[in-house]
Amino acid sequence: MNTRLVFSLSLAAALAWPALCPAGELNAFALRNDLNGNHNTSITTTLLGSVTATESGPHGSGTSTASYGSLSVDLLVFSDGNGATYSTGSVNYGDGDVSRTYWKDLVTVDPTLDHPAGSAGTAEVKFSFTGTYSDTSASGQLNGLTGWQFVVNHSAYRHLVLNDNTQISDIPNPIVHTFDFQYGVPFQIQGGLQATGATRFTSSQSVQAKLSLRQTGFRVLSGGNAIGFSSSSSTGSSAAFPVNSGGSYTPFTLQNTSPYGHGSTASILGGVASANTVVEATFLGQVAQFSQASDIVDVTGIGHDKFVLQLSYDPAIATSLFGNEANAVLLWMDPVSGLFENAVFGNSDGGLQSQAFVGAYNPATESALGNYGVDTTNHVVWAVIDHNSEFAVGTPTPEPSQMALLVIGAAGLVMRRHRRNKCLADPVTNASRAGKCG
Repeated sequence: MNTRLVFSLSLAAALAWPALCPAGELNAFALRNDLNGNHNTSITTTLLGSVTATESGPHGSGTSTASYGSLSVDLLVFSDGNGATYSTGSVNYGDGDVSRTYWKDLVTVDPTLDHPAGSAGTAEVKFSFTGTYSDTSASGQLNGLTGWQFVVNHSAYRHLVLNDNTQISDIPNPIVHTFDFQYGVPFQIQGGLQATGATRFTSSQSVQAKLSLRQTGFRVLSGGNAIGFSSSSSTGSSAAFPVNSGGSYTPFTLQNTSPYGHGSTASILGGVASANTVVEATFLGQVAQFSQASDIVDVTGIGHDKFVLQLSYDPAIATSLFGNEANAVLLWMDPVSGLFENAVFGNSDGGLQSQAFVGAYNPATESALGNYGVDTTNHVVWAVIDHNSEFAVGTPTPEPSQMALLVIGAAGLVMRRHRRNKCLADPVTNASRAGKCG
């Protein structure tokens, strides 16, 4: 009897969404068949914000995780030298197949005066597929089993040994899809991910995969151009507003109304547009292996204009993760490293002018590029930046190349202590800048 272990991660991307379904649904599935034909499964279904399924055997293991707008898989399988075989991530996308991991989400774009309920619209949604996959020996494999696949709604992308050898680097990033919708009427967004390793006919093969699929942007178009809107979904809220050249980016505030997020609020506190533009903000799904005290928000449309971004966080989670709220910082996702780092490091000067403050943002004294701070009274972080990115509240892990910036950060702490001492010595200043006195 051929031996195989199967671990499965997928997203139901071809099923129609029943009219009476809830606003979202998650399912995680893992399967293993061992040398003696024993069949083990791990299936979990939830309407909550995250679900995980894990299976393991003597020669393989894998974990699949699904949350709204985000999927990840981590697996390692290998031959035992005697012909026993294992695989992870085998799934089907056909109708009626319930052995899958998936997220289903309904998005509603709010009606406006220009676009009343029921009128037609077009949405553009971005997805990101990243990770690593390795197969030490592809010879003798069962056609179409070893490899990976993912689906975004009804579009499939795959790398299957002896079938379709598309590489991860061949996939456009971001992947962009458009959806027709009606204002005020929910429409469905879904996608899928799987990774498979079948070491069936070799004694030296191993397969390893660390993959993720995320929704990374949402916008509404008219005539191919971005327009203002607001929307809600289980993944996160989105909004956009037009700004004319010379106009202010303030006031702009977007709260994440997803029942599965942190309820974070993103606000633009300052900045002037250098050209006509549409500012867009979208709360996104989680990133694998990243713990944050806020929801992740993607901000676009500002270009390289200087602006001030503020993001709220959950104080209890911040204390649990960072030891103290005062350690919270506005982070950005570096597109090169894929890591979340101090948001000011993404500035045009690389963060060389960075300076840390404690308390609420003060436009009169703290509007210089690179300034950033945490306000533990109002549970928000802020930074003066000049780049569009994904942002979240966390604590950065500096790389060796950033050690010089730590010296600057230490100098900022000395200045902060000086400012605090001055504040305590001056009751008038203390009253007017209580937030800055920490």
